[in-house]
Amino acid sequence: MPFSQRNYEWGKPEVKRLFNDLTSLYDSNKEYHMLNFFTLYHDDDNNLRIFDGQQRTVTCMLILAVIAQNLLRQGEGEASTQIKKDFFIQHDALRTNSENQRKLVFDSDADNTFFYKVTDNNFIPDKDYDVKELNNNQKVIYNNLIYTNDLFESFSKKHKDIDLKKLARSILDKTLLVEFDAYEEDIALNMFESLNNTGKNIEKYYVLKNDMVKCLGEAKVKPTWNKIDSALSGLDHKSFLIATATLTKGKTSESKILEHLYSDKKTNNKTDMNQLLDLLLKSSEYFLKICNENQMTNYNNRDLLKYKNYTQIARTN
Repeated sequence: MPFSQRNYEWGKPEVKRLFNDLTSLYDSNKEYHMLNFFTLYHDDDNNLRIFDGQQRTVTCMLILAVIAQNLLRQGEGEASTQIKKDFFIQHDALRTNSENQRKLVFDSDADNTFFYKVTDNNFIPDKDYDVKELNNNQKVIYNNLIYTNDLFESFSKKHKDIDLKKLARSILDKTLLVEFDAYEEDIALNMFESLNNTGKNIEKYYVLKNDMVKCLGEAKVKPTWNKIDSALSGLDHKSFLIATATLTKGKTSESKILEHLYSDKKTNNKTDMNQLLDLLLKSSEYFLKICNENQMTNYNNRDLLKYKNYTQIARTN
C-alpha cells in the first residue's frame, strides 16, 4: 500500500454492497462479478503497489478471512489453510523476512501486525474487543471484520447447510477485475489524478497528499504528513481543509478547497509545496486544539474558559 494513498476507511454500506455482490455468485446464474479497475505499480523489487483498488482489496481479504475462519471451525482445515496460503501468506523457502511473505503490506508495521492477527484462521472475532488503543486504520479493519462476520452469519441462516468450499470457489472463480499495470510510478500517480478529475470521489485530503509526494518525494513528505495524520486522528479531513483554505485565502467551499490552497502555488514547485506542507502541519496543530480543548496547554483558566465559550457558540451556530 503506497504511503500516498488514503487509509482503509470503507464503512458498512460499502462493505455490505461488496459482500452481497460476491456472495450472490453462490446460488445464482451469474457468470461473474466485475470489481472494475485496479491501478498497480511495479516497484524496483517487482512488488505491486496498489494506487487504486485498496478499499476493495482489503475488504475482499476480510471476506475471505471470515470464510477461512469458519471453514476451520467446521473442520475443513485443509481448505482454510489453502485460502491462507493463496491469498494471505506467500510461503517462500528462500525468504526469511516475515514481512516479505505477506501478500498485502501496509505502510505501517503496526497495521501489518494487526491485520494479519485478526485475519488469521484461528482468530475468533469478538464484539467486545477493546479497540481503544487501536489507531483509526486498525479500528476500521476490526469493525469491518466484525461486520463482515455478522453479514456471513445472516447469509448462512438464509442458506441452510451452506457449502463453504463452494462459496469460496464461486467468489474466487467468478470475480474479475480490470488491471492497469504501470512500470513507472509517475504513470500510476497520473492515473490516480485522472480518476479524481473524471468524477471519482477521491477525498481532497488524499489528492493533496498525493500531489505532495509527487513533487517532494515520499521521504520528505512522510514524516510531516504522519504528524498531520496524528493531529487529525478522529477529526474530519474535509472540515480541516475548508478551515485552512478559508483562513488563508478567504471563505471557500468543499469543491474549491484545492483551488484556494493552490491559488498562489504550483504543484510542481518544491518551494511552494514545502511552504504548503508546513502550513498544513501548523494548521493541523491549531485545528486539533479548536476541536479538543483538552489539547490546550500553557493557558490560564480565564483564557481557557473564554475559549470554551467561543467554541460552544460556534458549535451551536
